[in-house]
This record gives sequence, structure tokens and C-alpha cells, in this order.
Amino acid sequence: SSGINAEWPLRPGEMKLVGDVRGRSAIIVDDIGDSCGTVLTASSLLKDSGARDVSAFLTHGVFSGRAVERINECEEIDHITTTNTINQQDRSTRPSKIRVLDISRVLYEHMKTLLNS
Repeated sequence: SSGINAEWPLRPGEMKLVGDVRGRSAIIVDDIGDSCGTVLTASSLLKDSGARDVSAFLTHGVFSGRAVERINECEEIDHITTTNTINQQDRSTRPSKIRVLDISRVLYEHMKTLLNS
């Protein structure tokens, strides 16, 4: 197993890879993707270190400013999956590396269980 060691605020060159990703699929997990600078920096580090492909999973895809364009222009990341905790409808009609996972049913069932217990 491998990991990336990074502390916020992230400064250039401070992200360090621990382990070996050569020839492997790399997965980045993050809670919030706003400008997506951290995800794109990590994807570059992983690809430069020999990762075969890089995917990211974000709980909340904010995608502010030019984030969507930067993601689509980034050759190092294959795709990003985010949930629909933030409305992603305007992004779903254009070609993009961003995939949206609908979690409304999961949230509904969980809230129903909480309210009925």
C-alpha cells in the first residue's frame, strides 16, 4: 500500500509519496474538491511516480472557478467521481472527466431509519 503525505496549507513541493505505485491504479480520496488543486497536484505526483491510472473520489464536489476546465485539461487524472450532495446538474450535460454518484436514496433511507427509531 502507498500513500501521499500532505498537510494543509499545501505549498509547492511539500506533497510526498510514500510507497511504490509503479504500474498500479492509484485512487485519491478527498472530502471536498473546490479548486481541485490538491487532487490535480496529487495526480501529477502519482503519474510521475509511475501510476498506471489515477482516479479521485470526492464527497463534495464544489468545483469553483476554473476547476472543471482544469480537471478536463489535466492529462494525469483519468476521472473524478463525486456525490450529488452539491447540485451537479449543470455539469452532467457536458463531456467531462467528472462522474456524479447519486446518493439521495442512501440519505433518504438513513434519515428514515433515524426518524423511526
